[in-house]
Amino acid sequence: MLTLQGYNIIERIYEGRETEVFKGYKNQQALIFKLLKGEYPSRRSLTRFRREYEIVKNLGIEGVVEVVDLIEYRNSLVMALKDFGGVSLSKIIASKKISIDIFFPIAIAIVKILGNIHKHNLIHKDIKPSNIIINYDNFDIKITDFGISTFLSREAPQISNPKLLEGTLAYMSPEQTGWINRGLDYRTDFYSLGITFYEMLTNRLPFSGKDALELMHAQIAKVAPSPHKIKDIPPSLSLIVDKLMAKTVEERYQSARGLLLDLEDCFSKWKDNKIHLFAPKYSEISERFQLSEKLYGREKELEILLSSFDEVNKGRMETLLVCGHAGTGKSTLIHEIYKSVLAKKGYFIAGKFDQKERNVPYSALKSALKKLIVQILGENEQVISLWREKFLKAFADNGQVLIDFIPEIELIIGKQPPLEKLPSTESQNRFNIVFINFIRTLAQQENPLVMFLDDLQWSDSGTQNLLKLLVDNSLPYLFLLGAYRDNEIDGSHPFTMTLESIEQKHLIKKIHLSPLTFPSLNQWIADSLNTSPEKSQSFSELIFRKTTANPFFVKQFITTLYQDNILTFDDKTNCWQTPLEEIQQMDIAENVVVFMAEKLSKLPSSTLKVIKIAATIGNTFTWQLLTTVLGQNMSEIKQDVEELVKKGFIFPMGSFDITFVDNQFLEEVSFRFAHDKIQQAAYSLIEEEHITNIHLSIGKIIARKSPEMIFQLTYHLNLAVDLLSEGEKLQLIEYNLQAGKKAMLSAAYSSACEYFIAGRTLLPKNAWENHYSLALSLHTKAAECEHLNGNFKNAKNLFSLSLSHVKSNIERADIYNIKITFHTNLGEHQQALSLGKEGLIFFDIQVPERPGKGTVLQEILKVKWLLRGKKTQQLLYLPEMVDPNALAAMKLLMSISPSTFFVSPNLWAWGILRMLYLTLKYGNTPISAFVYACYGIIVGSGSGDYKRGYDFGKLAIEVAEKYGDLRLKTKAFNLFGSLIGHWQQHANHDIDYLLKAYHT
Repeated sequence: MLTLQGYNIIERIYEGRETEVFKGYKNQQALIFKLLKGEYPSRRSLTRFRREYEIVKNLGIEGVVEVVDLIEYRNSLVMALKDFGGVSLSKIIASKKISIDIFFPIAIAIVKILGNIHKHNLIHKDIKPSNIIINYDNFDIKITDFGISTFLSREAPQISNPKLLEGTLAYMSPEQTGWINRGLDYRTDFYSLGITFYEMLTNRLPFSGKDALELMHAQIAKVAPSPHKIKDIPPSLSLIVDKLMAKTVEERYQSARGLLLDLEDCFSKWKDNKIHLFAPKYSEISERFQLSEKLYGREKELEILLSSFDEVNKGRMETLLVCGHAGTGKSTLIHEIYKSVLAKKGYFIAGKFDQKERNVPYSALKSALKKLIVQILGENEQVISLWREKFLKAFADNGQVLIDFIPEIELIIGKQPPLEKLPSTESQNRFNIVFINFIRTLAQQENPLVMFLDDLQWSDSGTQNLLKLLVDNSLPYLFLLGAYRDNEIDGSHPFTMTLESIEQKHLIKKIHLSPLTFPSLNQWIADSLNTSPEKSQSFSELIFRKTTANPFFVKQFITTLYQDNILTFDDKTNCWQTPLEEIQQMDIAENVVVFMAEKLSKLPSSTLKVIKIAATIGNTFTWQLLTTVLGQNMSEIKQDVEELVKKGFIFPMGSFDITFVDNQFLEEVSFRFAHDKIQQAAYSLIEEEHITNIHLSIGKIIARKSPEMIFQLTYHLNLAVDLLSEGEKLQLIEYNLQAGKKAMLSAAYSSACEYFIAGRTLLPKNAWENHYSLALSLHTKAAECEHLNGNFKNAKNLFSLSLSHVKSNIERADIYNIKITFHTNLGEHQQALSLGKEGLIFFDIQVPERPGKGTVLQEILKVKWLLRGKKTQQLLYLPEMVDPNALAAMKLLMSISPSTFFVSPNLWAWGILRMLYLTLKYGNTPISAFVYACYGIIVGSGSGDYKRGYDFGKLAIEVAEKYGDLRLKTKAFNLFGSLIGHWQQHANHDIDYLLKAYHT
């Protein structure tokens, strides 16, 4: 039981998921106490609770429960509210005491209160019977619980796990779920009110489901039976409820005023027994301008999209690309698939490339997959455990590959063993295999996966390679969707070439979006103005000429007319006034970016400054970084940010209101530009002489506070290089080197090359003398990347340059090893062998040109001399090889081993024996496992000593296990595969061990 000093708590009257409610007194005043549950509520929950108290305290609306105090209680908070003797509407519904004559007064009172709430520019977002309190004696009615309410006129809810949604799913509007392509405004409350009325009239909810996903799908896609079909209710009254519960906001009531007029008219006719004459007629009354969010003029394209998804549900993989100019509605069309994905219990994930972050590897892909991981983490432990099992099976021992790619996945699969260092080509193959297995695990019959990547014209080469990989693997139940601006790329553009490469082998569906036709535009405007296409035609013709019917331009232009009070609502005629002559005379830029720049330039100077800095940071930005760059605290710019959100230029990434949020919580808030053209317009307004300074400031702040954001900080500092001191330039070279290495880890070699090029450009003339290690790392990594990208001439020049400056044989051997690996992978074995010979000379090892059996026999005798008196098993306990020259020689011999095998079996045997000689003389290394395995082959098949061969085979496996080298262990198994039959005949006593290990 709750205990508060100075208060007398009587009883607990309600317990919900996050709060408990108690009754009590203070000085004879009856109070209700709302407690935030949990021993340690989250900072977000505490912030929301304080915010609710501030909202209600400042509203001053008679129909809202009055707050008295906010009390700190242990680690939580308690809100004290006046108790006016009411009970929740949910309890009254449960008592089944709501007749039609009682329903009307209650409904009318609720609508009046809700209308007042909306007049204060507040959206409740959680209207339901338990949040409506009624004193049944005097019919005093109040609305409570403003915990998730918002003063923002519009929100853009994001797709999330239904269990993580704010609000109550059973009463939630389709748009509030985030699973339909619509913004959220005050009309969400009308939907929730409709369900409340439905429950009042029928004593049941319109929708149910065995789980949250099924219930959410019902809210979005199913139409409930009208109330009069369930209970004896006048059909005319049912029409009002049906209207409130319309799935699209345009078909609902548009204002509390219109709803109130219809309810009062219906009530009057019911009292006069004339209810059969009633028909709703005030639903379209609204003095708030809202552009219709229906899809216009894209019926054929939508049909292609949905039919492609049907094919995915049959077990196919589909790839569909939507192209067109900026603002033609590409992403809007694609988001129309939400409902269909939800109906199949699928996953929809989306990521967007940023024009200013083209070299950030996989940015959109990582963002999309991170959202899916967050959805999975929102499930219960049993579901998460199932996913953990699936992922670990798919990743084998390479889970760290995915953790490096998407760190959040570690929260599902736990800590993973460190990755074995592999040559670049093998590392890329490993990454590709793990990535494909990951996507294959996600895309299943029971949950098809839709992956949408937007603005592909700005995608990096790493992403483009993964797209090719996905299409080549043709994963079932995967729908790969992309959007790009075809007017911003030409035949030489990297994405164009990637697309052509894919289309040579696979069929890809394409949709091209043009500007709207006039009939589609006119219908859109007519619906938005609540009028007929005939009446809106003249206005539409004017808009058509001014905007060329580009949907984004149309939206911005009409919104500007409304915000500038040119488009106004006439209360007398209940119509929107469109002064054509005044609009015709307006000087409107033909380019949407210029138009938006002119619009932004009218903002207050402080607000304009904020959006310009935000545009420089990127398409997404955090409030914390924004304030730091501006050199102001959060409270100083809060009003400016709120203004930008209210104007629709940016929106917060999350389902919370940025108003009434304390500064601590604001650190976690991120924002996104509503459209790239808005960001571009804001950036264009920055004075040229200031741009570099802003980038410098942003880069330094990221380097100081979030150095792990290596790609972002290099982007900004590379743009500000002219302002850096010599010391700062050296640090930037190091940053570029780090960024390039990080890109290589994910096989994003083109992006890595860009960073290495940037770093090399900054090297001072005396770099090889004064900054040797930095110069060597930069050149060798650049050479490696250029080779992997197929730029062999550049790679050769960079390798030669590195070799001409290298100071030690050990470093020289490292470069030779990289070059040998590349030639080997290309099947150029003679070149690989030649390089190996060059390198080994520096370690006093002369590779014979054409070794005969005599040369091999000499090596065998050297080895046997060192093996004298030793049992094979004793070699497991040799000391670890530490001599740097011996280690370097071992690596070079190992590198040329595949090529020697192709060129000359005797040369291969000589190389194996020389490595065994070095092992016996200097100690074991992971390579020794491979050497022992090969020696087992030599003595087993070459001299017929199968028992000895088996012993070395077993030793090889044990050494590989000792070093944890799974790759070498696998090689050992493969080498023995061909000889297992011989061992079964000649060493049968212990063959079961090897067979079991081999098959494992």
